[in-house]
Amino acid sequence: AGGGDIPVPAPIVWKDLIFFNSAHGRYAPLMAVNNSASGKIPYPKRNAEPADEFAWFHEREGAYMSSVLVYDSLLYRLRWNGNLSCFDPRTGEMIYSEHVKNYSFIASPVASGGKLYLVAEEGIVHIVKAGKEYKEIMRIPLGGVSLVTPGIAEDMIIFRTADRLIGVGR
Repeated sequence: AGGGDIPVPAPIVWKDLIFFNSAHGRYAPLMAVNNSASGKIPYPKRNAEPADEFAWFHEREGAYMSSVLVYDSLLYRLRWNGNLSCFDPRTGEMIYSEHVKNYSFIASPVASGGKLYLVAEEGIVHIVKAGKEYKEIMRIPLGGVSLVTPGIAEDMIIFRTADRLIGVGR
């Protein structure tokens, strides 16, 4: 119960935790729920400790459109406004928060080969080094608007724009 009034992002399961994330309406929660939780889980009251079903809870760290990503034991959250934050998925401690660029980001982040791929709505791929420090490696224009989360297959990443399907591999 509670959270954003239109939860769009998909829940993500990692080890014994389920991450929920939303940000539309009064709340913008980012939370880790223990996989053993069952039944109705009470939404934490402001400034109160969350119920035992929660590993951790942030009332205002969620994202409206994109799902979180857990990669190499770090949790990444990308907001619509280009804010990328990295968290310890066990404790919820924020490791960093950086502003990628003044674009809108609808697609969820993906990762492969030690890199995060963040696709801006304007069709620019921001490639960021995965890890506890923010470092942008490069930007690649796709040549068209993109609202779609990239797909990753063996030795290939696939991007989609409004009028192109782009496969990048060896």
